[in-house]
Amino acid sequence: MIKAPSIAREYTLCWSGDPALALPEDAEERARVLKQARETGNWAPLIIEGQQPTLFHFKDLTRAEFGWWDGERSNSARLQRPLGALEASDLVLRLALRGVDNFGTNKVNRKQHGAVWLCDVDIINAISDQAGSAPLVEFAEIVLERAANPIRPL
Repeated sequence: MIKAPSIAREYTLCWSGDPALALPEDAEERARVLKQARETGNWAPLIIEGQQPTLFHFKDLTRAEFGWWDGERSNSARLQRPLGALEASDLVLRLALRGVDNFGTNKVNRKQHGAVWLCDVDIINAISDQAGSAPLVEFAEIVLERAANPIRPL
């Protein structure tokens, strides 16, 4: 399921290590085509014919969500301490992740936690169990970049 980004600022990402993607060997060209797919939402040119990548659906963070995440990162209300880098990375993904396709029986379930909605940690653990931390780190960097720079030229 490939779709263009909407005006509601939802977007779909594939992990760069997904075996269904055919990416250039050259590092610069690889970075260029990934950037283009991430910005346009058009993953079709990178998908190996007959393959289905796992598609992760995100929504840009609101200012309130980003502020809440920053406060939790600095001093978690639940843990009574600052979050470590891994915890903060997972938390920002739990804020932004809305859905997943082609990931077996794994689904994204969101619940309200105080002032914000978060997806269950189960989906984060499932991604880690199946692919390690690389996709989580990659996605968190993209979510945070979009939060820091919400206006991106087309």
